[in-house]
Amino acid sequence: MAATCRRWCPAGSRSREPMSPDPATPREPSQQAAEAELDRTLAEAEEPAPTPTWWPLRILEGLGGLVVLALALGVTGAVLLRLFGRSTTGVVELGALSMLFLVLLGAPALAARDQHVRLELLDFFVGRRVLRVLDHFGSLVQLVVTGLLIAAVWQVLQTDLTRGTTIGGELRLDRWWVSGSALVGLIALALGICYRWVLSVRGERKG
Repeated sequence: MAATCRRWCPAGSRSREPMSPDPATPREPSQQAAEAELDRTLAEAEEPAPTPTWWPLRILEGLGGLVVLALALGVTGAVLLRLFGRSTTGVVELGALSMLFLVLLGAPALAARDQHVRLELLDFFVGRRVLRVLDHFGSLVQLVVTGLLIAAVWQVLQTDLTRGTTIGGELRLDRWWVSGSALVGLIALALGICYRWVLSVRGERKG
């Protein structure tokens, strides 16, 4: 029958599906471990990101949504006014400040959700214990860097309050609004990192 099919059936009608491996064929332990690690990684990638339940993070996300709404309405209003030949003062300056506030409000939530961009290159080469140690080391580095930034921004805020520095622009706003917002955002970022770190430690103890 197979010979008849090879003789009379057109070449395009033959099945091109790859043959499944024989289940009776023994596989090496290293191959089984690699396949299990790949399945675990794919399963974790398909899981939805957990929503932070900590109320400070929800407040920051809500404020970020309000800033986005205000920015959209402000830009739309400025464009409509320009159509009628009327100019608005400080739209570009307020838009830039809004983008800064969005970064400061969104960074803590991203840190708590663990949704920042990172390259997981070592997952296929090291074990789970080593990955846990690297995660803890990464969280520690983030906290140290954030602490240094908090100290630097605190000095800038003190200078702005003492000298009364203003932002160059049409509105001539006081710069302490920016440095103060940056200080609050960095403190919230440190709290978000600590929140995620505590959750990871609790998950390891339960696991």
